[in-house]
Amino acid sequence: MSHTPLPESDKPWMSGDAGFHQTYYPMSWGKKNSYVLFSPGIDRFFLVDSYDPWIVFETGRILSSKCSNVVYILDQVTPDMDNSNCLEFTTSHKMVDKQYGGPIVYAHRQSTIAMKIKPNMMVHRGWPEEFQEPDRKAMLLKLQEYALFSLRVVHALTAALCFRNSFTQRSYIDTFFNGEYPKDFIARVDGTSSDEGIESSIKTILYESDSVEEALERIHNSWRSYTSSEVTGIRQFFYYNMQLEQPKDLYDLGNIGNLDKDKNQQTMWVA
Repeated sequence: MSHTPLPESDKPWMSGDAGFHQTYYPMSWGKKNSYVLFSPGIDRFFLVDSYDPWIVFETGRILSSKCSNVVYILDQVTPDMDNSNCLEFTTSHKMVDKQYGGPIVYAHRQSTIAMKIKPNMMVHRGWPEEFQEPDRKAMLLKLQEYALFSLRVVHALTAALCFRNSFTQRSYIDTFFNGEYPKDFIARVDGTSSDEGIESSIKTILYESDSVEEALERIHNSWRSYTSSEVTGIRQFFYYNMQLEQPKDLYDLGNIGNLDKDKNQQTMWVA
């Protein structure tokens, strides 16, 4: 199924403006880059983030359906590398870490792994030779856009669930009391009606989808299916963190309150 491409104005994940993240990650203030995704198959970095290594790692796991990748935690900032030019940067340690640093796809396992990288191991090589042709270049840029979109979704979803999920019994029971409760005991994953939880539903969509437009449509349908009577505000908070307007049919389901700002400009929920 084809989907109509979004105009650039409707892609906040491509603007480089993620200032709202600073509310949740104050230690990121002033940082240029700290965590990156590297693809051995492309031999280039294709995503840079300064907020949370484990969010980047989760994004890498999601993107493993598209390309093998490594999460590198940088020992030092590379001031001139960001998401606008990271596809021009690669590593210089292929002989040191053959399993994860080399460009050969079969030398790297499909599952994502996190690694530290030694200082001064990142080098500028320019645009990869194999992706010089216009159609191949467009394909690579589409992959990077999907990576940036997925990163934004994981950030937004994590914050929404941490702040707005009042129904966390299932995660506690499964983690701390596994096998110690009746099989017919009913516990909710979150405030939605999704059996596996909205987090699992949306991350599965990201793993399976082939484009941003397809993923957005399926995410929209997932919220519509599972939050018609949701009372905690997870859906609203998710779209707020995505910096996207809710689709009208979701907005018409109603809000339990309004997102507002207190005098210190901290996001709060006004019931």
